[in-house]
Amino acid sequence: MADHRGSLLFLGAAFMLAARLYGQAPAPSSEFIAFRVDSERVVATVLELPVEGPQVREGLSPPPVARFGYEYFEPPDYWGTLPNDHTVGDRWLIHAAPGRVFEASVERRVGGYFGGCTEAIGVLLRVAPEKASAFRAVRPRYFVATPAPAETPNAAAGSGVRALPASTITPDVRRSIESILETTLAREFPEMRAKEAQGLATYARTAQFRSDRAWARERLQIDDAMERGERQLRYDVQVFQLAPDRVPVLFVRAEWLVGRRQGFAASLWLRGGKPIDVLETNVGPGAWLRSRLFRGGVAPSHMGLILNVLDRDRDGWGEVLFASEGYESRSISLLEYSPTGFQRAAIDLSGGC
Repeated sequence: MADHRGSLLFLGAAFMLAARLYGQAPAPSSEFIAFRVDSERVVATVLELPVEGPQVREGLSPPPVARFGYEYFEPPDYWGTLPNDHTVGDRWLIHAAPGRVFEASVERRVGGYFGGCTEAIGVLLRVAPEKASAFRAVRPRYFVATPAPAETPNAAAGSGVRALPASTITPDVRRSIESILETTLAREFPEMRAKEAQGLATYARTAQFRSDRAWARERLQIDDAMERGERQLRYDVQVFQLAPDRVPVLFVRAEWLVGRRQGFAASLWLRGGKPIDVLETNVGPGAWLRSRLFRGGVAPSHMGLILNVLDRDRDGWGEVLFASEGYESRSISLLEYSPTGFQRAAIDLSGGC
């Protein structure tokens, strides 16, 4: 069973080369991540930039319906001379789902703070009036948007990329997933525990505040209970068809609980089949549990959220809009699936405070 370890958002150069040769075509540089503002409008972020000056507090739009979006405003003069490559009235395309593309036009240029603090320049797009009703029915709130080419892509072209029903997870598949998760725990947890044990023990004795010392002692007790097997596995699975061969791809978020407290956490990408193949493993959230910044535990957003699944060129190879959060940071990336797994496209947003 292959196990390419590391971040969900990192793949090796060999994977990237193979995917470009045999899977996805390179993504155009004029594609941007967009979020839904309301029923008929989205903001596509075209640039992130560091600027000096106070954070804009007035003239903000209402909060967007997309959780990872931002309130927008007229960029202030002290942001300096900004690129003006996208003008009012320009025609854009919004990739909303496999085989579903909506025409839109630029209403205005806007500023905002992605992740709460990172300055961003975007364009406010309104869906063409004749398609507004259909766009309102689209459930995802995150998209890929691009200035429209001279010819609109063939909307009639189909795509097999899609989410699969829960019934895909048969009892045999579930047993295989659980075996993979327990193997991951057995491989990763002892090393992580050993690495942090001395520091936690010292912190439990010497931390300035009683609450910090109590947290460190509890963490050591949780680790001891994990080692004794006094833990309960809890996980969720999402299943997708991302390739022409129709072999399902699974995204798994897992946590091991001692009582109500998290002892370990991880997320994995798996390729279905017999046997199930591990594409990627992310144990970063398990390490974060040993930081007092995460004393309340890690959330699903720390392990990764799938915001949308697309097939921009309708070639049967899917793309995943994937979000993850840190302590005070956030990223959204487009992951392109290929015969060798995922590669990270040149379309992403990252920011924080």
